[in-house]
Amino acid sequence: MNDHRDIRCDDSTLPPAPDQISARSPLDRIRRALASRRQRAAWASLASRTRLRWWLIYGPVRSGTSLMTSILASRSRLFLSDWGLGPMLRLTHDLPYVRFDRERALRDISRNLLENAYQGQGQALELLCKEATLEGWQYEALTKMWGDPERRIFCFREPASYMVRRCGSFPTRR
Repeated sequence: MNDHRDIRCDDSTLPPAPDQISARSPLDRIRRALASRRQRAAWASLASRTRLRWWLIYGPVRSGTSLMTSILASRSRLFLSDWGLGPMLRLTHDLPYVRFDRERALRDISRNLLENAYQGQGQALELLCKEATLEGWQYEALTKMWGDPERRIFCFREPASYMVRRCGSFPTRR
């Protein structure tokens, strides 16, 4: 496993900060359309691979996963953040009369995710994936697509006065 000292940021071609541009914004569509051939080739090469150097960030909601993602996105080429992959990765039920190629479906989903992922600011990691409230079967689907993550980061914290506010939402017994 790598530790934080192994991560280096290539400052020569820094794209806009992740919080300044979203994948759905018109600016991002223009940026992708104008991307150099080398960048498009890099996205395509990642999308065609079955094993990536990637890290996984997960944890309960409001536990710091977004903060951790924004910090580490500066060190990765691409990142995904809370895309709600659950329904997409569930695919179909196992039924004897349905012929469905699950491996092909996962390859297609992987290619689509990687080609439409946010662009990070570094080169140390190929992919950073954040999925809050990740379930076991979702993790298995991600590992089938990209192999085991090099690092799994579980975030857990209580934001300032979160429990005090939540306790006020429930009636107290007298």
